[in-house]
Amino acid sequence: MKKLFFSLSLLILFSYTDASAQNATYTGWAHYYSDHLQGRTTAYGEKYDRFQFTCANLKFPFNTLLRVTRLDNGKSVVVRVNDKGPFTQPDPDGTEYIVDLSLAAANAIDLTVIGETIVQIEAIGYSTTNPTASGQVAGSPATYGGGFTARGDNTSVQSYDGSSFPGDFNQVKSIQPGIDGYGIQVGSFSKRENAERQIRSLQKMGVQHLYLMAKTNPNGQQVHQLVIAKFDTQEQAEQYQVEVENKYLLKGFVKKL
Repeated sequence: MKKLFFSLSLLILFSYTDASAQNATYTGWAHYYSDHLQGRTTAYGEKYDRFQFTCANLKFPFNTLLRVTRLDNGKSVVVRVNDKGPFTQPDPDGTEYIVDLSLAAANAIDLTVIGETIVQIEAIGYSTTNPTASGQVAGSPATYGGGFTARGDNTSVQSYDGSSFPGDFNQVKSIQPGIDGYGIQVGSFSKRENAERQIRSLQKMGVQHLYLMAKTNPNGQQVHQLVIAKFDTQEQAEQYQVEVENKYLLKGFVKKL
């Protein structure tokens, strides 16, 4: 009887997954895990690893493969469900938060730079192993060569000239937009508390010279940008941006402050 129940359970799981892969799509907000969760246990008993292509989702069961597509730029990434979430309340117009992406997956669709965005998710299969960078869908920017062996190592980032903004970087500090020089934007959040949480997480990883810069977007909403600052020239900022991405798997873009 127990064997029969176990077999029926598997049949239900696979049948649900197959049906989802063919028919179900959802649209809503996506954001990504804060890095302080690195190594913590997910709802399904696995360790969160920011270098893997995984996600948290409540629409589909454990081990479902999801294609996550940004609706504003069309970039996609394939991830495996290995956690439950997100548990963020819908925004005021009722749009749900439907997926939390690992850092690797968020980087693949440039989500880390803006913090959150509207995506479409669809189930495309089932797997007990994580997708790889080389196995992403055609056109995806998730191409990290042979893998992540060069990421997150202990090599130092040397080129930053800290003379312009010396001081204690173990706390959240702010700068005003419009100052001279250049910065590297590595995140943007609508809620200040989320921006502060991410700054502290990045600082624990070793990222320094991080500042919070509040700006008003064209819709009149205030956004809280995470910037590494400051640099006297665009070339200095671009050089450091490459080093930060190589060391911390942290994408960003250079901007005039």
